[in-house]
Amino acid sequence: MKKTAPPLVKTSQSLFDSLATQGDDLREGFAQSQEIESTVKRPSVWAILSAIIALPALLALLNYTFLFFAVLAIFAAILALATIKRSGGELVGAKFAYLGVVIACLAIVATPCNYFLYRYNFERQADQFFRVWFDAATQGDVTALRQLNNFHWQRATIVDHHDEIDFWARLKGDDEEPHYALHQFLSNPTMLTLRAFGDKAHASFYSNPTIYFDTKGDEISSVYAITCDPIEEGAQRQTFFLKVAMKRVVGKNEEGQKLIGWQMLTTDFTPMSLDAQGRPDKDNK
Repeated sequence: MKKTAPPLVKTSQSLFDSLATQGDDLREGFAQSQEIESTVKRPSVWAILSAIIALPALLALLNYTFLFFAVLAIFAAILALATIKRSGGELVGAKFAYLGVVIACLAIVATPCNYFLYRYNFERQADQFFRVWFDAATQGDVTALRQLNNFHWQRATIVDHHDEIDFWARLKGDDEEPHYALHQFLSNPTMLTLRAFGDKAHASFYSNPTIYFDTKGDEISSVYAITCDPIEEGAQRQTFFLKVAMKRVVGKNEEGQKLIGWQMLTTDFTPMSLDAQGRPDKDNK
């Protein structure tokens, strides 16, 4: 009886089947790599520039001209957000654009706040300095008045009026009349009026028509209404407007400590002329 061979049973893949399977895997891997490559997103250059440009805008706290960078940062952020939206998901970086806008807005808001706070403190110190000068004028303290008219680092240590005259005699030693400047100061009609009324004179702040900030020193001109109570019964109160100019200089001593010195710049204390409404004339110098 003739024996027949058992049927062939496929126990493993053939060489061709293996190659075919590997080819399919390669095609699938290539397709997946193509999909991954197509999903890679690029950052927006405008968004990054917006965040970088916004940083110098913070220097506007020192100089307001740096606000130009804040405007550029906002402009770059707008372009970044627009291009990201039109890219269909290919561009990213909206967070950088928002960061640039936040920093720029912070600089825009903080700069005027810092200025007005600085100005408020400056005006407050100027009023305090004027009060010191006004008290010396009404009390007839010539020594203090002359010293307040000097730079704070040039003020001498004065003990009494005799030392004040000796100081001016040495300062004006080459003049024919050493005490001319002192006599001229004392003969000012406004100074004589304040000294005559003494404690009956009162100063009320009116306005600060001019304020000038500079790295070498800040200057301010202030107008005060000087009201003098009547000395004799039946007399009327007298009021006039006085304009003074003051300067603040900030420096450091040898130890590095911060020094703030005020100086009265006005030398000719003349009451201001009035306009038709009885107010200080703005054109009055």
